[in-house]
Parts: sequence; C-alpha cells; structure tokens
Amino acid sequence: QPEIITLGQIKDANDNFIFVQNRLSGCEYYQSRLVRIEDVNIVDPQNWGPNKVITIEGTDGRTFPVLLGIGDGFNRFECPVGQIDVIGILDQEASSYTICRDGYRIWVPNYDGNGLVLTNCGHKRGNLPGDINSDYRIDLIDFAELAENWLQTRTGL
Repeated sequence: QPEIITLGQIKDANDNFIFVQNRLSGCEYYQSRLVRIEDVNIVDPQNWGPNKVITIEGTDGRTFPVLLGIGDGFNRFECPVGQIDVIGILDQEASSYTICRDGYRIWVPNYDGNGLVLTNCGHKRGNLPGDINSDYRIDLIDFAELAENWLQTRTGL
C-alpha cells in the first residue's frame, strides 16, 4: 500500500523541495517509496502522454512534477480532470547536482483510465479476460489491438 503524504511534507511554503540532511523527513525520506498524494489537480494537461512530465497542484498552491511512464494507458486514456489522487514512486532525477535539492518527482509507470486516481493499479475498468482496451466488452477492437502487436518481441526479454 502506498504511504499517504501531503505536498506540505515534501514542499515548503515557498513551493521549494524540502531537503533534510539526515533524511528523516522531506523528499529524501520519501525517495524510492510508493506514495499517494490526495486531492490534487493537473495544471498542464496539454503535457499528457508517455514519457512526459505534468505538474500537480494541491489546494494549498504547492506543486509537484509527475513523470508519466511509457505505458500505453497514457495514449489510450484522456488526462483525468478535476481533483484526483496520484499514486507513484517518489524519485529523483536531477538535471544538475545541487546537493540533492532538485529533480524530485513522482513517477507513474502507466494509467488504467479510472479517472479518479492517476495510477496503474487503482481501479481497473475492465475485468473480462480478453478485454484488451478495458471497455467492459470483448469485440473486434480488442482483437485489432492484440493483432497489432502479434509476434513482436522486446529486445533483452
């Protein structure tokens, strides 16, 4: 289960990342953990897509970057609107090394399209075997999506 945290635990009142040298709190404490941030909005839905970065904002005005993974859910489903929760791994990928004080983000590998939580493991929409696109129906669209990738392999697997 993800740890429920607030943006106030990882960003200060000036919207800067909280860095604590002893790593007992702030971003370093939560780094590499599965976290859940509740009641946020996506402020830049135009950035929605695989391997893109969006920004979430809490009701207190604090913001945080979210890295969208390469999962096909970011192509298949629209960006959720309104207040949502975000579940992902808090990580750090700094463009420049500033004593570990920059580059924090939440990484969400895929999206299942539930519209309530930006996650790939929250509320599955389809539950039928063969429902490739999770629309509660097995039809030619599912077959076409399956056939599109038929006999393809991934290098290294």
